[in-house]
Amino acid sequence: YVSLPMFLYKNRGSTLDAKFPLLMFAVSLLVASGMSLTQVFTELEKYVRRDLKYYDFEVQTVNALVRTGVPLDEALRRVAKITPSPAVRELFVGLSSVARVGGNPASVVDVAFTQYFDKYAMRVEKTVGSLAVIMEVYMAFALILPTLIGTAAILFMVMPVPGMNLETLLFLSIFVLVPVISLAVVIIVDFMVSKLRV
Repeated sequence: YVSLPMFLYKNRGSTLDAKFPLLMFAVSLLVASGMSLTQVFTELEKYVRRDLKYYDFEVQTVNALVRTGVPLDEALRRVAKITPSPAVRELFVGLSSVARVGGNPASVVDVAFTQYFDKYAMRVEKTVGSLAVIMEVYMAFALILPTLIGTAAILFMVMPVPGMNLETLLFLSIFVLVPVISLAVVIIVDFMVSKLRV
């Protein structure tokens, strides 16, 4: 009952982080056009229905709080506390401080862009390192398996094991062990790469 909502919350955070450049592009265009932050979020609500549907909850919650009389800076802070995306949280906290004390929202957007792409570069580097380790282990397994099968064949000729013969060993290794390990590697690699897709 607890783990499923936690998994969905974390998974939604990963999705929001992956699509973050789309939100940043929309916000930066609206800010560059000279709109106030309140107008930016009003316009964003139109976009989330079409192109930014991933951020529907965050944007609509900010606008709903503003409509009920909550100041924009407080609305942004409240939504920043509940969003599962660290990138969106940092952006909303920065925009909240601009809405409270004034300043240039473009500088907040620029800082958020820089931080996001720095973190993304680190994630790519970490994923590439992990993939290199996985592929090295897989290649080692692929090179060692024929040697192990050859050694087992010699041992079976010298000392036969009752109930186990060379044909059974070959069948298990070629048609069971190799496909299972290959499928596991493909699933792990796909999972790791899918977390980097934008």
